Amino acid sequence: MATLNLGSLTKYTDQLSGILLKEAVLVGNTFDYISVQSGIKFADSINILNNTLTAVAGGCGAISPTGSTTLTQRNITVCPIKIEESICVDEFEQYWIGQLAKEGSYNEFAPEAFNQLYLANKVEKVGQLVEDLFWKGDTGGNYGSGNLLLCDGILEILENTSATSSVISTTYSGAFTTANALDIVDDMISLIPNDVLDTNDLTLFVSHTNFRVLMNALRNNNYFFGYDGVQGHTWVLDNYTNTNVRIVATRGLNGRNEAVLTPASNLFFGTDSFGEARNGDGFQFWYDIRDNITYFRAKLKVGAQVAFPQYVVIKNS
Repeated sequence: MATLNLGSLTKYTDQLSGILLKEAVLVGNTFDYISVQSGIKFADSINILNNTLTAVAGGCGAISPTGSTTLTQRNITVCPIKIEESICVDEFEQYWIGQLAKEGSYNEFAPEAFNQLYLANKVEKVGQLVEDLFWKGDTGGNYGSGNLLLCDGILEILENTSATSSVISTTYSGAFTTANALDIVDDMISLIPNDVLDTNDLTLFVSHTNFRVLMNALRNNNYFFGYDGVQGHTWVLDNYTNTNVRIVATRGLNGRNEAVLTPASNLFFGTDSFGEARNGDGFQFWYDIRDNITYFRAKLKVGAQVAFPQYVVIKNS
């Protein structure tokens, strides 16, 4: 009986019929809630008006003005950032993805399937970078390394600058646990300054980890509000225990145990163009015929500031 000898062949894997997928990327949601100040080339100001009201007993007589109005400023300084990468498209020809390229040796761009996912991934990754810098950026390295050294963010402002003396701090520290999560949040709410108690955007920003623990604590204590067993979780909890406090899990605080409670509009993100920082506006992707290389470039500016530090309640790490 004749036999078929396949010993000299390598078993075949079809690499072309499948689809090309990009990695999952958790992009933050902070900018859906806070204030954004755009058009900043280097530095801009948040202009603040303070008024002292002094009343006196009524009666006749000459006008004697009392009280005072003061104009002050808090500045947002933005940090210029760029991301530059290069791709030698000829290298694709040595692998399966080269079969998706156009016919001929003059490849000015990678296959379209690659280009679309590459640029979509870059938009998401820049969104991650901006979110992380807004919260954990610190040129002094207190909150991380690498990209986080590019600019100072909210935690640095609240914990290590002149604003720190005005911020209200809870006595709790460390990670949330199911035993203390409710106490931490209740204590922070009790410390909210009276002047902002009735604002409609009081927001407690926490990490996803601490948000999950808080939800477990609520469930364990029979708080089942907002759960219908059908809708998916949005990582946002409105009207916490019938208060006007919204709780938001944000990737910018992931890896940290700080929790920040303030009117969301009190936090400012500064940038030259919000579209550059959020949507990839202006990203450049071009072929250089001299180098036979395809280049990618993204340029943006990011900065952070707090208008009224005295309206911030923070749980430090």
